Amino acid sequence: MPQLPPVSIWPLDWSLGTFSALGVGYLLLVRLLRWKRYNIVHQLGPAFYRRIGKRRRVHEDARYSVHVEAAGEDRTMMTTCMPYTHSYLSHPYVHCPTDGEKLTREFLKQWAKRYGWRSMSPLECQARFVLWNEIGTLMGIKDIPETIEELETWMEAFEEIHMIPAESSRQCAEATLAESTYNVTSLFGLKTLVRNILICLLDERTRTALMLPEPPRAVRIFLEVVLRTAAFVQGHLLLPRRSSISLVPWEMKVVASEPVPRQNPNWYAAKPWYKPEPKGVSAIIQNAKVALGLLDPDDIPGPKYRAEGYRMEELGPPRYENSGHAEVIREAGKMMGCPLGLDGGRIQTK
Repeated sequence: MPQLPPVSIWPLDWSLGTFSALGVGYLLLVRLLRWKRYNIVHQLGPAFYRRIGKRRRVHEDARYSVHVEAAGEDRTMMTTCMPYTHSYLSHPYVHCPTDGEKLTREFLKQWAKRYGWRSMSPLECQARFVLWNEIGTLMGIKDIPETIEELETWMEAFEEIHMIPAESSRQCAEATLAESTYNVTSLFGLKTLVRNILICLLDERTRTALMLPEPPRAVRIFLEVVLRTAAFVQGHLLLPRRSSISLVPWEMKVVASEPVPRQNPNWYAAKPWYKPEPKGVSAIIQNAKVALGLLDPDDIPGPKYRAEGYRMEELGPPRYENSGHAEVIREAGKMMGCPLGLDGGRIQTK
């Protein structure tokens, strides 16, 4: 009597062909979704590109200038961490399109080319140039180059003359490195490794001007392998994010003791600037960490670190945080083309 073939307990026969089909389908889905937004934008055609290229100013007469005077500040963790935090709080809604000076444009362009999951397109490069060109115009900066090529030529000439080694630059760089590695343990040489990795991210001219030592060749090779592997995995194996990541929440909270809203960032540097004081279970966990020596008592959120949050016009050196608010609001109103009140709201005029 002929024997019947065994019946699989699975709805499908999980053969090599099935797994291969699922794998190929997943890879195609990743590619489709990752390039979907890129293709939509770039299908707008040459007319859109020319319009981006010609756009120089949004508000012809608007001027918005924020001046941070830090001369004379000691280069310590306390004085470095606060402006380091302000540097990302002051422009939290400007994001790189692939995933703002040389570091905001040229650095990101080269980074995306070498280590991003894709390079920036000419349209994206032009759009970023127009963005920062507009920001510079609103700040009152004169003689901004009209094209990317002119800007690159100007930058190269400027750096050759002015980007030279200086002790003040080294002190600032050392303080920034100390802030960036503050939460990294010294066990197994991890802090030194992370420090060398951060130095590797600098181009040779910048590293020389900052008077930082050349990192070991082994660290450079290690970083190169890790970053290129991450770029491949991100570009071919991972689905894109469902939503963007913002350094600050989109909604501002209202503090009962003040008539104006304030913000707390979603990300914190070494020192907990503008981090709300924990409550409930979070407070218990914080106290336990302090008792066990896992958290420095000096790093606890509180009035010292402005736990109530911040307003944009207060950012800058502490000695200036209560100065010039009315002027900032007035200049912001000029930029927006509508007078603003000290609470940031528009003043209704007839």
